[in-house]
Amino acid sequence: MIAVALCIVGVVIAAVVLAGAHGVRAQSGGTGGSATTTTTLAPPSVAPGVQVRSAITYQLDQGQPELLDAYLPAPSTGPKPPAVVLIHGGGWTTGNRSVLAPEAAELAAQGFAAFTIDYRLEDDPNQIPWTDPVDDGQAAVLYVYEHADEFGFDRSRIGLLGASAGGWLVAMIATLGTLDDTTGNDQNATPGRVPAPIAVVVTWSGIFDLTTLQPNGSGTPSGCAGDPACITLLTPEGFDDLTGCSLEQCPQAFAQASPITHVSSATTPMDMFNSAEELVPVAQPEAMATALEGAGVAHDVVILPGNLHAQQYALGAWSQTVAFLSAALDLPAASTTTTTVSEPVTAPGAAGDTADDEGTDWAVAGVVGGASLVLIVGGIVLVMATRRRRARRVHHRRPGGAEHDGR
Repeated sequence: MIAVALCIVGVVIAAVVLAGAHGVRAQSGGTGGSATTTTTLAPPSVAPGVQVRSAITYQLDQGQPELLDAYLPAPSTGPKPPAVVLIHGGGWTTGNRSVLAPEAAELAAQGFAAFTIDYRLEDDPNQIPWTDPVDDGQAAVLYVYEHADEFGFDRSRIGLLGASAGGWLVAMIATLGTLDDTTGNDQNATPGRVPAPIAVVVTWSGIFDLTTLQPNGSGTPSGCAGDPACITLLTPEGFDDLTGCSLEQCPQAFAQASPITHVSSATTPMDMFNSAEELVPVAQPEAMATALEGAGVAHDVVILPGNLHAQQYALGAWSQTVAFLSAALDLPAASTTTTTVSEPVTAPGAAGDTADDEGTDWAVAGVVGGASLVLIVGGIVLVMATRRRRARRVHHRRPGGAEHDGR
């Protein structure tokens, strides 16, 4: 009876597990043995009391809304909080406002009003000038500044945080301000409009001098210092879409699109992070630091070990980033907590790969199924052994039914 029970239990467990795994696969959209690679991830978790306002239009681009999300700290009876606008990276061609959502949610938990933004990218069939993302970044900062009362923060304490291409963008705003895109016809510079004051800018793997990351002629970019990854990924057409031409064709455009060109005594203080062996050469923040030093602008450069790029090293840079922002924006000490930012997540609604999740489900199914198989085999073996013992006992009975000991 025990053996039969083991077999039944094993069969039932295996059936339930396999059905559950099949259900998970079916929910993922798999049919005919193949699974979809599209998934929708939930927005990042937020701390109790943090309010999230999504898809706020900060400007219209030819009738199309450009959007931002707001992450507002829990209401307090103390002074109004400072604000931080976060701008994502993606090589000027990919990404959206959800890329830095975990960091924005964490800043809100620590007492900042945080905002993530969309901006025009170079993925449009119709090429856009590099001034368009600058105009968008400026417009988003101005919108946040002009709606400070609505969002409940102190408009005199605004900081920026940008990663990779977003680092380039916040550096452009740091050097140009919010009403100048170098064209003399900034769409944001309407009569009577007041520029938004920026107290601090933090960059993660920002690019500051495009001219040194492109080859001039047949040589390699001087700023890459022979790094194959830098040379391969940033050249030969790395910035052509951004500038509309090559460095040879229009060196002035590359210079104008470089934050380092516009450094002045009015530039916002900057804190620049970079990895020692990553895609963006350390020479980039070091050159920017030299320019800031010459202009008398406060700055700091933090070189992290390894080769991680931008948001990839968010965990390693987070405590110092928050410290820089807190000091520059005068965040009350009571607001600062010891929480840790979560890992970067795929933007909600964006394409993702469910292979890892499905692999985990099937791995669990395999382990439990294996255990079930052991139970089934064990039951069968026990049944066979019992039958052998019974057969042996019958074979050794003496005529008349008496047993002997087999010796």
